[in-house]
Amino acid sequence: MFQKSVKTKEGLLPDGAIVRRSKLAGITIALLTILLVGCVMFISPFAAIKAEACTAYCYLLACPPCKPVVVCPTPTPAQTPAYNATVAYYSNMGKWANASGAIFSNRAYVNYPCSPSGPYYAIEHVVLSPDGFTYQGEFNKLVPPAGQKFFGWRIFQNGKDTGKIAMPGKRLFADYNLLRECGTTTYLTAEYDYITPVVQKYPIYVYYYADSTSGAYLGQDRLPDAEVGTAINNVDLYKFAPPNYTVPGTRSGATVVAATTNIVYVVYTKPQVFRSVSYKTNGGSGTERSFNIQDSTYYTITDQGFYKNNAIFTGWNTKPDGTGTPYYNGQQVYVTGDLILYAQWRDTVIKIPVYITYISLNGDMQVYTDMAYKGDSYRVKTQAETGLTKFAGEFLGWNTLPNGNIYDIGTKYAPNYTFTINDNLVLFAQWRIDT
Repeated sequence: MFQKSVKTKEGLLPDGAIVRRSKLAGITIALLTILLVGCVMFISPFAAIKAEACTAYCYLLACPPCKPVVVCPTPTPAQTPAYNATVAYYSNMGKWANASGAIFSNRAYVNYPCSPSGPYYAIEHVVLSPDGFTYQGEFNKLVPPAGQKFFGWRIFQNGKDTGKIAMPGKRLFADYNLLRECGTTTYLTAEYDYITPVVQKYPIYVYYYADSTSGAYLGQDRLPDAEVGTAINNVDLYKFAPPNYTVPGTRSGATVVAATTNIVYVVYTKPQVFRSVSYKTNGGSGTERSFNIQDSTYYTITDQGFYKNNAIFTGWNTKPDGTGTPYYNGQQVYVTGDLILYAQWRDTVIKIPVYITYISLNGDMQVYTDMAYKGDSYRVKTQAETGLTKFAGEFLGWNTLPNGNIYDIGTKYAPNYTFTINDNLVLFAQWRIDT
């Protein structure tokens, strides 16, 4: 029986024989195969990358087979700015302020230069606080829009919103998984949140006084807590009111407004009483007036424009004939009751006095003399006013002759008769003679 044989370069081997290679030769072949496949798979895509965009991947794939295929060039000085990594801060609707308080718009950013010799990615950046950092040697502080507060920095990278909010103190690239390649620009735009006003409430204290806040203290009351500047309704303000005193508002349901403080003063006052002050012409001309003046207050007497022919105004008096209390224009009076003021006049025309003599001849001779001025109106006196008497008989009146009424001679003058007197006058009492 013949065996099949296989022809090899070593010669003929029996059919089914196993060709064995050394263990070392097999391992070597496997490693070379893996290395060849790796270079083909990983190096080929980067071979087409432009030299100026070469990144740190060169160093990750810097195995000996890669170096002949991918060459990372060293940037020239003119190329260096293109290899910066920029982090820019924007105030959004807010503003930047410097140490002196000057306001700017968008002005803060940070450039991170990449090393000309690699690695070609930015160093880590710690997110800055809006409360102040130095930019170009000058202090900067973010001033939020009115009624808003800083919330965080919204991250935009290479023109796209990442949907992430960076917080001060965090690592920008590592904590938020951002690209670090040279030439990458990362924008941090301020985000704001509205400030919810805190409503502060205080206890409202009401202090009660009579007449004024410096008057008699009557007590105090504590109302429910409320925000200063708001109204508190349905407050009984009369709980400390003295008899016959009032306060603005109704007895119940009044409103207390704590305008700028949590202390409210309530002042009770007496009901207002008014008195009248009246001006009279007293023989002069003009419009007589009367004024209502609050009781227990000061009032200034004023000129009323009254006038009288052939006379001058000399002041006021509480009686027409000037026998009362005198007052003058500009005088202040404390009003506690009604007051009537009569104008007082002094004649400017020289008057000639005339005398009226009353005589009684029955019994003892009795004489009464009266005086008037020429041209004045004169009223004849009565017997009682003269004081002339008779031992017996009835008084019949006056006559210019002693027995004029008996003999119907002379001129008769009845008591209280009024006429214009121009000369001296002698009047005799006329008596009925009893027989």
